[in-house]
Parts: sequence; structure tokens; C-alpha cells
Amino acid sequence: MMISIVLSFCLFSLAQQPRTMLVDHDVISDHSCLSLDGKTIGISGGTQGGGDWKVFDLTDGKCRVNGMDGKLRCWGAWAMAFSADGSMMAVGGNYNKFFLVNSMTGALIWDLTNEGHVSVITNVCFTPDGKYLISTGGDMMIRVWEIKNRKAHAVFRFTSTNRRLNQWQSPLYKERAKYVYNVEGKYHHLQQSALSPDGKTFALAGNLDRKIPL
Repeated sequence: MMISIVLSFCLFSLAQQPRTMLVDHDVISDHSCLSLDGKTIGISGGTQGGGDWKVFDLTDGKCRVNGMDGKLRCWGAWAMAFSADGSMMAVGGNYNKFFLVNSMTGALIWDLTNEGHVSVITNVCFTPDGKYLISTGGDMMIRVWEIKNRKAHAVFRFTSTNRRLNQWQSPLYKERAKYVYNVEGKYHHLQQSALSPDGKTFALAGNLDRKIPL
């Protein structure tokens, strides 16, 4: 079935005009990600109906997975990423909604909602070997998840100048991660991040003293 409304992004070849336009009735795209083979794209964002995410096959423009169906809605999805082999997708959003799914079928692999984050999910990425998933939240935490054994592997906890964001300091909060690190520094909220190609170093922006923690 052809898609009929233009999304807010285009696909570019190097030094060329846009070669493809995708369209969708539902998601106002706030974020998009491509699989490494360039054959699949994920979009996420919001709509008047609550917003969410979808996965499209770029070979035919058809929707492969509709995150607005069933129990995978985030009611505003702001973070998504494909694993290196393209078999998995992580998506997170409002109300600490957070899912790991099969990117081909949408089958739920791991429901990470309420497994550690207690606020909106703002960024996700996989290590290149596909063993770990890393997530950043509005709760001042970066969490590392062991995919094979479905375990909370590690957490890096930061302290915001806005005390309401430091939800990990609440007496009601129960930490499940194997390794816990409290990172020093002055922050308001956690901003953009990047993972090195070997998957061993994570860089984070947001330090108010202009430092970049690694």
C-alpha cells in the first residue's frame, strides 16, 4: 500500500538531491534512525492521538512494525535505535515506557518499563556486539542492560541542580543494577551522548562546568 503524507525528513545520497520521500498518517517524526544496511528506518515522535513509533521497509515503503498497535505504545516516543545486525530495535518515551522488540515482526523481546528508569527515556543505543543496551533518562540516570540474560547490568547516576529530577534519590526507589556508580559533576539535565565504535566508552554532554565525562 502506498504511503500518502510526507514525513518531516528525507533520505539523502551524498552530494545528491533527496532520493526518497516517506509518508505517514500518524507519527509526527521527532526522531529517526536507519539500520546499518540502509534498508530499514524507524521513526518516532508524537501525534494528536498520543504519538508513537513505526518501522518502515525502505525497499517498498511499507510499514513493517506499527508501534501504535497493542501494548507497545509509548504515548510519545523520543528515543529509538537498531542493533548493529538490524534484528532488534529499542524504543522509549513518556512514563518510562521502554521496549526491546524484534525489528522485523514487532514481537516483544523485553519490556523494560519499570525495570529501572522512573522517568521519560531520552536516548538509547546498542553496543556494537549487540550484548548490551544503553539508555538515558530524564531521571538523571544512564542505564546499561544485559540483553541475553535480561538483567540490569549497570547504572550511572548523576545529580541535577533541579532536585525534582533526582528521582533515584527517593527512598521509594529500589536499585536493581549489578554495578552502581554515582558520577560527580554539576548538571541540570543529561543531554546528547555518543558511544565509541568499540562499545567501551560513552561520552555525555550536559555538564554545567563544560566538562565531558567519559
